[in-house]
Amino acid sequence: MLPQLRQDLLSNEWVCIAPKRIKRANFLIKVNKNPKISKKGCPFENPLKSGNKVLLKNKEIQIIENKFPAFSLKNYCPLKEKRGPYQILDALGRHELLIIKDHFKNLSQLSPKQIFFVLKVLKERILSFKKDCCIEYVSIFQNWGEKAGASVYHPHFQIIATPIIPPFVSNLINIAKKYYIKNKKCLHCYLLNWEKKEKQRIIYENEGAIVIVPFASKEPFEFRIFPKKHIVSFEETSEKDLAYISDALKHSLQKMAKNLKDPDYNLHIRTTPLKKNKKYDYYHWYIEVITRLTIAAGFEENSRIEINPIDPIETTKILRK
Repeated sequence: MLPQLRQDLLSNEWVCIAPKRIKRANFLIKVNKNPKISKKGCPFENPLKSGNKVLLKNKEIQIIENKFPAFSLKNYCPLKEKRGPYQILDALGRHELLIIKDHFKNLSQLSPKQIFFVLKVLKERILSFKKDCCIEYVSIFQNWGEKAGASVYHPHFQIIATPIIPPFVSNLINIAKKYYIKNKKCLHCYLLNWEKKEKQRIIYENEGAIVIVPFASKEPFEFRIFPKKHIVSFEETSEKDLAYISDALKHSLQKMAKNLKDPDYNLHIRTTPLKKNKKYDYYHWYIEVITRLTIAAGFEENSRIEINPIDPIETTKILRK
């Protein structure tokens, strides 16, 4: 197979699929190993002792305020300022961490029931931020491993509430909107129906969720988890559908950890902005998991086109094992 340029319809980003580089990818998989780090001195074992404010605590998880927040909490909304050609806005919002209690158990080692509880708490945090008129978007993600940007080994999620809608999020929303206006149907549902017919890039599915490897995967072994039902926002997901998502997430991460030796990855919840009297009925939320087996080099940085050394169909075969 010759290298192919493929476009991701959800983001309009281009990707180069270069299967001739698969030997390089296999080498990266073989040498990859996320080492376990002792919990001695871990700041998340006892966050209160480490100087963090604890917002929620039970036997499964803790939620704390980030000791070194990117967005600070204030009792007023930031105002845009002009400085010559530039715009400035105080980075006010919230920056919290959801910490999984067990230092040595990441999501792949939790039960679907435990993952469901984690997702349910994250959903409740978004709902709580809806009461704040200053918050426009809530970014929820997990960095696992040093290559993915995790500065602490202990499994945790970050929750960042911002006074702006990130441009990348706006781009995803606008692409879905344009497709809906033109075709009178959801772009995500259309892609899911296509993938179900092709049956080549589906890792796993249950009654209410499906896991696919994107046709234009940016990274080796990237995958996305969608609710089968058209659900606009993460926080609007029913407990029944959230249970299906939890099962699919458990299954997929467990397969990835086993077959790829527990690689570093970033997990993102791709959801809508907090509505503020707007409707996003044309959007369909999902979870995105991106492995960090390769390093972006000159071409990627220069062109913003990622090179993926493994065909997504081969990725699917490996993750189905």
